[in-house]
Amino acid sequence: MDDALGVLLTLLRGLRAAETPEALYFAIVNDTRRLIAYRRAVLLTSTAGGWRVVAASGASQVDRLAPLIQRLGGGGGGGGAGG
Repeated sequence: MDDALGVLLTLLRGLRAAETPEALYFAIVNDTRRLIAYRRAVLLTSTAGGWRVVAASGASQVDRLAPLIQRLGGGGGGGGAGG
């Protein structure tokens, strides 16, 4: 448990140190892997037009043409996840 707490505290320091929203998004989808096992993480934000994918784990930029991103509504100007 102490080990997980140390990882969490290190992760939180890194998230707070992010200087741009993009750096924060990147850290959220990539650095959390140290605490939670996952294959792929995608971060979406709510926009006036629906949901927008702002980060995907393992990628420095979101590939708007990728099938997963298209399905989640992140291919262009919004769109809805699941709709």
